[in-house]
Order: sequence, then C-alpha cells, then structure tokens
Amino acid sequence: MKIAFDLDGVIFDFNTPFLKFYNRRHKTEFCTGNVTCYNYAEIIEKTGISDEKFRKDMNDFYNTLSFRNLPIITGAEKVITNLRKNHFLGCITSRPDSTSGITTNSLNSNFPNIFSEVHFTGYYNGNGKKREKSDVCIQRGYGVMIEDAVKYANDCAEQGIRTILITRPWNIMEKLHPKVERVEELQQLVQLLQ
Repeated sequence: MKIAFDLDGVIFDFNTPFLKFYNRRHKTEFCTGNVTCYNYAEIIEKTGISDEKFRKDMNDFYNTLSFRNLPIITGAEKVITNLRKNHFLGCITSRPDSTSGITTNSLNSNFPNIFSEVHFTGYYNGNGKKREKSDVCIQRGYGVMIEDAVKYANDCAEQGIRTILITRPWNIMEKLHPKVERVEELQQLVQLLQ
C-alpha cells in the first residue's frame, strides 16, 4: 500500500520552534496550547501583526537552524520504520518549494531510506502554483493520507482517499468528513495499517 505522510504536526514538531522564534522577535508569549486552529494568521492577528509581516516572519523562520533541526514527534521514528517494512511511504507537505532542499535533507538525515518521494503543495506561504494534497495522492497513487489539518483531511476523504487524522489541539473542534478516521497517537497507525 502507498501511504503519504504530512510533515509538520505529524512527523516534525513545527509549532514549538516556530513559536519560540516568533516570541523572541515580537516579544509575545505564545505557546503550543494557543494553537487552537490550523491557520496561524487567525491566532497571530490578535497581536496586530499584518498578514504580510507574518508571511515575512514565516519565510525568515524557514532560513533558521531551528527550522533545519525541527524535533521529531514522539514515536514517529518507530511507527514510520515499522510501516516502511510493508508499505511504500512518501510525504506530501504544504511547505513551499523554497524549502525543498532543507526538507529533503532533514528527511534523509532523520529517516534514511524510508521515504521514496516528497511533494510540496505550496499552500503554506508558498509563492508558486498551489496543489491540493488530494490531487497529489490521486496522481501518485497514494491510498492513505496521514494528516493533522482538517482542511486537507476532509478534502482527501471527499476524493475517496483513506485519511487518518492525528489529533492535535488545532483540529479538535473542527468538523470532520464522515470518512476521516481520527487517532490520538501515531502509534495507533501500526494497527490500523497492518
């Protein structure tokens, strides 16, 4: 079976390092508990920072050591290594194409010979052509998408792709497509995808 993983919030902890960076820059005190929706702009707008300024902050973060060394979500290595034994694994991320070198290096360093391909949809702060994750799944033959963003999970489920949503603070309150399967922890994937 071909399984696609999202990166940030599923494999890598993006929020903790980004919020540290943002807090230092703007003298704010956001923590991961404040991230109760997927769209950072909705959270940050309360500080009076414009969307344009926020996009600049995000692009600046992409050029930091913190972004290059994002921590791995607890349990991800074991689960992914286990799934790789019997499945073809790839990544589909909303990161912009400009992060492709850093992202690929990070995946190869942390998960050598695990992911066969990486696709960038450019939805999160990208400047180029944006693609739906569901379109990538269909074009590349992925039967399963592992996601943390309800927007992408619902779209994939609507397109007939088996979609598993990892519970995170930013997706608890959102309405799910009836075919989206929710799990509390990555470790549950091993049993679901045997």
